[in-house]
Amino acid sequence: MKILIISLLVLFSHNLFSQTETDYFEIGNAKFKLGDHKGAVLSFTKAIEIDPTDSKAYYNRGLAKNILGDHRGAILDFTKAIEIYPTDSKAYLYRGLTKAKSGDHRAVFGFC
Repeated sequence: MKILIISLLVLFSHNLFSQTETDYFEIGNAKFKLGDHKGAVLSFTKAIEIDPTDSKAYYNRGLAKNILGDHRGAILDFTKAIEIYPTDSKAYLYRGLTKAKSGDHRAVFGFC
């Protein structure tokens, strides 16, 4: 009986305090808006760990990485967002802009 009660408490507390992918995504957005781009990257990463099919989390993490100067990481995130959601024109746009910013000038001429 004691083991059952402890097991139920652990299960209940885990469900009560665990955050969802949406929670981490929204936290990432809030951190981004406040200028905490490193914190945003961490929150979007947690969202992606929970739901690796969320193209918006990859896209937003790419934006934050781009601002932090991690152009390679941003390009990888924009590319993943495109793989998941191929009609995301913003992901193509920012991938191309980031490639150009990082010195890949082929992107400027349409090889995004």
